[in-house]
Order: sequence, then C-alpha cells, then structure tokens
Amino acid sequence: MRKVLLILGILVFLAGCGVTATMETGPTALPQPTATSVFAWQTARSETRAVATAAAVATITARAPAEATAVAERATLEALRGSETPGTGPAGPLPVGVGTPLPASPQPLTVANASRAEELIRWRNGTANDIALSPDGKMLAVASSLGLYLYDASTLAPLHLWVKDVAGQSVAFSPDGRWLALGARNGAVQVWEVATGTRFYNLSGYVNLQAAVVRVDFSADSTLLASATAQGTLRIWQLVDGRLQSTIEAGPAGLLDMDLSDDGRFIAASFDDGAVASWQTADGTPLLALAGNPDFPVLGLALSPDGTTMAVASSDGTVWLRRADDGSLLGSLPGQAPPAESVAFAPGGQTIAVGAGDGAVWLWRPEGTRLSLLSTYPAPVQQVRFSGDGRQLAALLQDGSIWQWQAADGARLGLLEAHLPPVEALALSPDGTILAVALRNRTLHLWQVPDGAPLQQFALDAPPPYHLAFSPDGRWLATAAGGSLRLWQVANGAAGPSFPGLTPPLGRPAFSPDGTLLAAGDGAGIVRLWQTANGVLLHTLSGHTGPVNEVTFSPAGTLLASAGGQGDQTVRLWLVADGTEQALLKDPDGTINRLAFSPDGTLLVTGGGWPAGRLRLWQVSEGTMLRALGQHGREVTALAIFPTGDLLASSSEDGSVRLWRTDISFSPGILRGHRGRVAGIVLAPDARWIVSGGEDGTVRFWGSLEP
Repeated sequence: MRKVLLILGILVFLAGCGVTATMETGPTALPQPTATSVFAWQTARSETRAVATAAAVATITARAPAEATAVAERATLEALRGSETPGTGPAGPLPVGVGTPLPASPQPLTVANASRAEELIRWRNGTANDIALSPDGKMLAVASSLGLYLYDASTLAPLHLWVKDVAGQSVAFSPDGRWLALGARNGAVQVWEVATGTRFYNLSGYVNLQAAVVRVDFSADSTLLASATAQGTLRIWQLVDGRLQSTIEAGPAGLLDMDLSDDGRFIAASFDDGAVASWQTADGTPLLALAGNPDFPVLGLALSPDGTTMAVASSDGTVWLRRADDGSLLGSLPGQAPPAESVAFAPGGQTIAVGAGDGAVWLWRPEGTRLSLLSTYPAPVQQVRFSGDGRQLAALLQDGSIWQWQAADGARLGLLEAHLPPVEALALSPDGTILAVALRNRTLHLWQVPDGAPLQQFALDAPPPYHLAFSPDGRWLATAAGGSLRLWQVANGAAGPSFPGLTPPLGRPAFSPDGTLLAAGDGAGIVRLWQTANGVLLHTLSGHTGPVNEVTFSPAGTLLASAGGQGDQTVRLWLVADGTEQALLKDPDGTINRLAFSPDGTLLVTGGGWPAGRLRLWQVSEGTMLRALGQHGREVTALAIFPTGDLLASSSEDGSVRLWRTDISFSPGILRGHRGRVAGIVLAPDARWIVSGGEDGTVRFWGSLEP
C-alpha cells in the first residue's frame, strides 16, 4: 500500500509541475535484460505469418478462380503487413522496399467499390531523421517519419517498427544497451526496453507539443536521459523512475544539436546563430556562452568522452575544437566540403568523425591529423554515429541512404536504401510502367512499375517546388523546377531542350494530347506554348494577375486551361489555335491550385488552394459552376479524373487522398496513411490503382481487391 501511495504522490507532484512521466508497463525498478531478443521475436513472428498465410490460401482452393485469387492476395497482404498496433510490444514491418511488387489483380476502381479502396503496398520506410547503432553494433535504429525502425546491422534486414503512433525525429541507445530513446516530432520522448520490446516510459512536458525533439542522449552510466527541442528547451530525466530532474530554457535561437557529458554533469548545445552554450544538469546553472557568426550556424556538436573537449561543426565546413570548460580554442579540422553537418567522437576519444556536404566522412585524430576518407553518394551527410564499442561507424545522408563501415580500416559493411527524402512531385508514364518521383533533395528518380526497379536518376537544378509531366508517347519527361523548364529523354536520361525566360516559381506544365505542344505558366502570370520538337515559342498568353499554378489541355487539344494562384483566383480557357481567351471562371473563395478535364472535355474540375481546398465542377461551354463537390482540410495538391468520368481522386496538404463522385457532391472513399502533406497522385491507365507520394518519404499504391 505504501508503494502505491508513493507512486501516486510522485505522479501528483509531476502533474503539478506540468510534466508527465507515464510508465507504460513493467516494474518500477530497472529491469534486468531477459534472454528474449528482437531476433527471436522476428523469427517467431515470421513463422506465425507463414502458417497463417498457408492456412488462408488452403481454405480457398475450392472457390471460383477470380475470388480465390483476390482472397489469396488479401491473405498475403495481411501476412506481409503483420501487426503495426501502436503501444507496447514489437510490430512487424509492412512490405516496404522498392522491389515489393503490386498484387497481380487489383480491380478497376469504380463508384461501386470506391468505398473499399485501401493501401495495397508502400514503397520505402519514410524519411530518416536520425540513426543510432546499438552498443554491441548488432542493431541499427532509425528515427523515421513513420516511427522507430530497427534493422539487423549485419544484414540490414528490417526487424521491427516499434513505434507507429508518432513521427520520430531523434534516437539513441543507452550505453548499457538496455534502453532505446525516441524523440518525437510532437515533443514527446519515449523510452523502450530493448530486451523485451516494451515501451517503458512516455515522457512529456513540453508546453508546445509541436516542438520537435531534435536530439536525445544518455549519460555513460545510463541513469540520465537528456532531450532537446528545436525551440531551445533542454530537459534531463532520471531513468530510475522517469522523474524530470531539470529544465533549461536555452533561449530564442533555433537549437540545432545537443550533447550530454558522459558523467552527466553538464550539457552543451549549438544554435543557428552560431552560438554554443553549456549548463550544469543538476540545476541549469550556465557554464559557457560563446557568441557566434549568424552567417555560419553551428550544425553539429560533440563532447569528448572525458568531457574536456568540444567539437563544433560549422556550416563553412570547418570543425573547431575548444575546451569544454572555458571555450578556448584548441585547434581545427579544416577542409571538409561545406556544410559540416555532424561530428562525433569515437569511444575513447582518439578518433573524430566528420560528415561533410559532399557526402564524404572524414576521420581525424583530435590533434588534427587526418586519418582517412570514407566516400558515399554525393549528398550532404546529416549524421555520423559510432557504435558503443567503437568498431562500427554509420552515416545518414540527406538522400535517406545509411552507410556503415568498420571504423578501424574503413571497410564498407553495408548500405541501407530503405528511406527517402520527402516526395515533392509524381508523374506516371502513359502506359503505366514508369513512375517518376521528384524528391526534396533535388533528385528525380524513374522507377519501374510494378516492381519498383530503379531505371534512371537525374539531378534537378533548383530547390522545390517541382512539377512533372510525361509526353503522350512516353519518350520525354518535362520538369519544372524554380524558373527552369527542361525535357529529359526517358530511355537514357539524357537532358533535352530547355525553355528560357521564365519567372519562378513555375506551375505544373502539360503536353498537348498529340504531344506536339508543351505549355507552362510562370510566377509572373504568363502562359506560354511551344512546339515540342524544336522549342519554337508559338503563343504568349497574358491575363492572370498572379502566379499560374497549373495548365492542362482539353482531351481534344483545342482548349488550354490555366489556374491562377494567389492574387488571381481565376481559371482562363484559351483557344490553342490562336491563343485567344475563350472564357474566364472565377472562384469566389480563394486561389486555384489544380485542374482536370472530364474525358469528353465538357466539364472541368478545379481544386482550391489557399485558404481552403474546395473542389468545384464547371461547365466548359458556358463557363458556369455546376456544383461544389466537397472540400479538403487544406490545399489541394493534385487531381486525377477516372476514364469513366464519374469518379475523381484528389490529394491534399491535409495528408489525405479522397475519392469523389462527380454526379453528386459525395466522397465515397478517404484514403489515409501519409504523415503530413501528400505531394501528388497519379492514376493507372486502367484505373486499377492510385499512386500517392508524401512529405513523409513514402510512395503508396491504393486500390481494391474486390470488384
């Protein structure tokens, strides 16, 4: 009884402080590791799924072939998905990698089965925001936009998705290997017991629950856990009971990195104004405050194991070594391609790893001797992490790839490509066999459908937003990035002609149905039409008073519709033959982001931008609105009308894909799964599936296995 009253007293005290430390399951004392391991769980769960799949398939052999195929594929999907129930206990992975094929027989989506549409497969495991190697080097943990992923470090096979209910931002193993901490994008901190797969603590207390926890770190004796938010709040927790030991408000500048000293006595942080500071963990007393240059933010920070040296990685590519007690300069590690985004000391403190802006990882001695260069893809290195025994080194790149080496000799151990940067745009070839995906890291990928095999990769010459369009014959892919409009040869990835003189940002371009014309609108409100073959400019169309978000041709190719962005709120219809304005459609509620003609060209659907994502149906011949179809919670990012004309798909910044009937104002299906903005959707030529790509770093296929 005394124990119960004591626990209640602690919880009341914490609640009074505005801080919660929720113990999920398990005893109050630190548990001892059990013999159960994640590897045993994975084997048992895989065997269970195999038995379940075989049993399900065995029950359908007497059914009609079509029905049997659908049931068999559903059983296979369910077996692959496993359990993703949030909370305690390990959960099995979905079919995720490029290479996971689509089911063989999804049914065409229609008004009749739209309500039964579901996710068929998902490519990739979301954006990777942080990584950690277990102390023994056997497991790799990834804080993903989808949660917390665990991989076998030797084979890079996925083991578990432990967290599904929050987006992970930072991750760390405790030095004794007992705990795994996840810092979430919503401000929460979760602590998992590695041996049993149990979520032991759910720590919160941040006033702003949108304050992403950018770093978590343990003391060397695994008794303290520190967390840091981007808004500059540092918290130190006692792991024996989940009690909050201290809170430090570091200031208004954006916090970029944090490190807890091994002895747990002080904590240091770096900021986007170039400053570095440290505090005592017991009571938050300031110890050090170094002003910096706002032009060179301190992107990475690391303390030596003995706590005497601080390595500071600057955006100019230099790593500065300073005394941790007074900040005096000890030396520098120059020469990395800017920016130097991450730095880490190996256990023992005799090696420093630095991640550079060109994808290189440099190994140094603290006295300034360069040891070796570890090469990766030409993408900035976001994080470098040593295993607890110092034998392995892992690096997370901006493109989502994770590299592993032996620290002693630099021998490469593995490359994990299960994660993606945020998806910014999609396009599907006319025959449905090639998917083009533009990513936030300025790369464009062509993947084969249905198995996702990589075909081509391009470098984009401007930051997002991006827009893509295939030519009707599938030979060319148009990319709009910044103020650059360019054609690429799909077969070999060779750059084709570009179209100069455009004002950024560009809207989504379009080819005419016969492929002879290319149209695009720009940030100055101008719409242009060119001949595709030779790039000759045919028409320059003026009239919009704001940026043009999209252009699209009517199915017959006689009309061109253009959507006006902020400050305009109109759709203009132009005769392609001579460029004269045919009609003006004005949305009374806001800007227009997206357009789609009905298959017969008599109707036009508009998708709203700011301030609301309304969908409206217009009569083309009269230029009048027929009806409002419905509304997303935020801006519409893409539209796709079905070949039958009676069904429409839309995606939005609200994270959903929705299906709409065009004959009445009704949505028979809402497809949820993405975390955050859905950048775009494309529809298969035979309407058997919809592909969506989101800022969560996933590409998802939606459809129905039932007619």
